[in-house]
Amino acid sequence: MLSETLREFRDTDPNRVANLSRGISRIMLSLAKKEQSRIGSLRFNDDTSVTLTTRPLLCTNSILESEGAPKILDKTYRTCGHFIDDMLKFREEAFSAQPNAVNDEEDRHLQMLHMTMLRLLKSQFVDCHSEGPFVFQLTDLHSSNIFVDDDWNIVAIIDLEFLCALPPSMINVPYWLTVDNIDDIAENMDAYNVMHEKFLDVLRREEQIANSERNAQLSTSIQESWTSYSSWFYRSLTSVNGMAYCLEDHLYEKFNFSVSRDEENQWMRLMSSFWPSDSKLFVERKLREKADYNEAVARHFEARLSKSVDVASPCASASHQTAT
Repeated sequence: MLSETLREFRDTDPNRVANLSRGISRIMLSLAKKEQSRIGSLRFNDDTSVTLTTRPLLCTNSILESEGAPKILDKTYRTCGHFIDDMLKFREEAFSAQPNAVNDEEDRHLQMLHMTMLRLLKSQFVDCHSEGPFVFQLTDLHSSNIFVDDDWNIVAIIDLEFLCALPPSMINVPYWLTVDNIDDIAENMDAYNVMHEKFLDVLRREEQIANSERNAQLSTSIQESWTSYSSWFYRSLTSVNGMAYCLEDHLYEKFNFSVSRDEENQWMRLMSSFWPSDSKLFVERKLREKADYNEAVARHFEARLSKSVDVASPCASASHQTAT
């Protein structure tokens, strides 16, 4: 498993990193080889045929749905705009459904601001009328899902169920080739830029070897998405908890948007008022839900602790008697 040696060698062994980048590039190109006319996932039918007739099954969405988010994405999509609209709605509904989504009133307004900003910025980063072509991508590609040999040549990949046909601009160079977490990139931007360009160099060479007109556009799509900052827009929607980071540390930079703490608080109050429901009542509800959640968690651990003490007491007594 790559995760067992990733931290040890990613900064010290360029040959291993090159082998890994080559393997990931070939997988990307192989998946992108057959273009798709819709955004979605594959269905394996009873007659042994395979069709793109299932809603896009992104890993992040599955995680949030398991925590109570409603299944907003329930179909395939012909255009990028309709897909992104439902992705935005899904993140809003996931936020609304999660009982421990906020820490306090300020945090609540801040998250409402972030999602309102994403809706406002959508037209800056998404070609809403684009009808493809779309390409298959692995939305759960991380170091614990990749198996390599001693030289980091890829020998297997698992968790392939999170395979979706998505816009090519949503393909990202794996950030974990440089840092552990997506919110670590800003402090390591120089190193990440170097890795990003090296990876694209490998991808371009593999495109030339594949000698495919479609594949030749994949590195271009990734580079354009990176240069235009649209990669951060997409990442804000496909990261479980990286939305604030993608906005504040990267998308704000795109527009030279810098505010003081007081100005941010004013923005939070103003922009969160554009929330679809009554923002004041919504904030009050989320704060009640958070308090109820904290109380339920406390009761749960108190009960477990009490049970543990009840079970442990006879054993402790018996042990004391034997020692005596």
